[in-house]
Amino acid sequence: MFKRQVLVILTAILGVLVGVAPVAEAQADTNYRPPSTTKTTAKPAAKKVAPKPAAKKAPAKKAAPKAPAKKAAPKAAVSSADAKRQKVVAAALSKVGSRYVYGKTGPSSFDCSGLTLYAYRQVGISLPHSSRSQSRVGKRVALNALKPGDLVFYYSPISHVGIYIGNGKVVDAANRRTGVRVTSLKSMPLKAAVRVIN
Repeated sequence: MFKRQVLVILTAILGVLVGVAPVAEAQADTNYRPPSTTKTTAKPAAKKVAPKPAAKKAPAKKAAPKAPAKKAAPKAAVSSADAKRQKVVAAALSKVGSRYVYGKTGPSSFDCSGLTLYAYRQVGISLPHSSRSQSRVGKRVALNALKPGDLVFYYSPISHVGIYIGNGKVVDAANRRTGVRVTSLKSMPLKAAVRVIN
């Protein structure tokens, strides 16, 4: 009886041992991870890019030499209008000392408007033979803006005319006593002025 019980116990122990071993092996198997067979290919080292040679700078182009600036043509010493006015003045001055004779227009005797008519005729300009009529010819100018050759008129109503020659002077045929003379612009009551040559 006792022997039988011992056999039973031993058998049970063996059975337990036999059953535990496969389970342990199985658990060991489940924890096992075989080494990966896939080979990790090492990435090839990045190729070093050789630095590009610095671009050569093109030599700076030399600026073409500038052409010498053309010199402006010299301005005429006097304009054609100024030249005509000077001729008028010269023609009147050439008669200084001539006699005053009413109604005369030269070449050796003059009245006031006859002298101005004569002087302007030398540059191809015709004027009426009257101081009042001559005051209506050309363009009125301010008395402080006179140029040589301008006609200047005196008294009110206008009854005398002369030619401005510059520097505050006029040439005129005043009367029988003085004849053709050079006198001050303001030697008589000055009333108006006109510019015949513009």
